[in-house]
Amino acid sequence: MEPYVSFADGAEAMKAVQWEQRLEFATEGIRFFDLRRWDNLPNKIGGQSMADILNGFATADLRTRPSFMKDASFSENDKYMPIPQSQLDQQPGVLVQRPGY
Repeated sequence: MEPYVSFADGAEAMKAVQWEQRLEFATEGIRFFDLRRWDNLPNKIGGQSMADILNGFATADLRTRPSFMKDASFSENDKYMPIPQSQLDQQPGVLVQRPGY
């Protein structure tokens, strides 16, 4: 891969960084978290297996086996886990539950 020399704008540079991240950590299992951090989950998840979502370039048998997540859907509410109710109860008025929980 040739080194990047320059980019037309920040969006083009970010696109290159995201592609490089996908290649560099292909089988590390962090793809979901990268997509969540970049606020790009709904655009990428539709109809893909969990192996595709997490690892992008995984070449193990996971790509050919049916995924238990193949019919899973994703919404904005799925981005983050709710704050545990026990924590909300311990600190009333300090912590506020995420919308949708």
